[in-house]
Amino acid sequence: MSYAQENFSEAMYCVTSVGPLQSRLAAAAHYLIRLTADEDFPDHEQGDAWRRIMRDLTHIQPEADEGSFAATTKRMDDGEALRVAREILHLYVSLVRQDAERAANRLGG
Repeated sequence: MSYAQENFSEAMYCVTSVGPLQSRLAAAAHYLIRLTADEDFPDHEQGDAWRRIMRDLTHIQPEADEGSFAATTKRMDDGEALRVAREILHLYVSLVRQDAERAANRLGG
């Protein structure tokens, strides 16, 4: 399992837990921020998708002692939060498929 897949797996755990989706996205962001596009996503499309997700989770400047994840996600409406959650899911599935293909190739199949 790649480092990116490990962090996306943890992020998916957050996204699919209980509570308001906006709060779950803020929790997921703490795993996604650990990644870097150039190092963790050799596939440029995946790196671009990760950049878009991170932009969507951090584009609002925090006020006082809140972080950018909380500042951004608490201002999302349900539709925007669902869109970001789906983008996280799609990139996670892409990473899982990629890792499975690599494993199959190592096994000769």
